[in-house]
Amino acid sequence: MGARTLEARLTVRLLALGGAALAGVAVAAVAMTERTLDRSDTDASIAHANDVIDALERERLEGDSPDEALREVIASAKAEGVRVSIRRGGLVAGSELLPVMEPAHCTSFVDRRAEPWRACTVGSRAGTLVTTAV
Repeated sequence: MGARTLEARLTVRLLALGGAALAGVAVAAVAMTERTLDRSDTDASIAHANDVIDALERERLEGDSPDEALREVIASAKAEGVRVSIRRGGLVAGSELLPVMEPAHCTSFVDRRAEPWRACTVGSRAGTLVTTAV
C-alpha cells in the first residue's frame, strides 16, 4: 500500500467524520431552537392568562358586573390577538374554539384554519381561564 493510497483513505475518513460531526451539531441546534421557541410560546401564553386574570379583577374592583367585566376583558384580549375562554359552572364565555383542558396545563393545537396555537389554563375565582398566544 502506497503512501498516496493511505493518505487518500485517511482524507476520506476525516471528511466523513467531519461531515457527521457537522450534521450532529446542526440537528442539536435545530432541537435547541425548537425547545426555546416552544418555551417562549408557553411563557407568553401564561403571561396572557395572568394579564387577563388581573384585568378581570380590576374590572370587578371598579364595580363592573361579572358579565360586563368578562366582555371588556375578552374584547381587550382579542384586540391584542389573544383568544380567551372562561369556563365557569359549565358556561363558556369567549372563544369556543379552545380545547377543554385541566387547570395549570399547557398544550399546542391547530385550529380550524390550520393555525398553530399554544394554550394554557390558569385557575381563578371566576373559574378556569384559558388563553392562547398568537
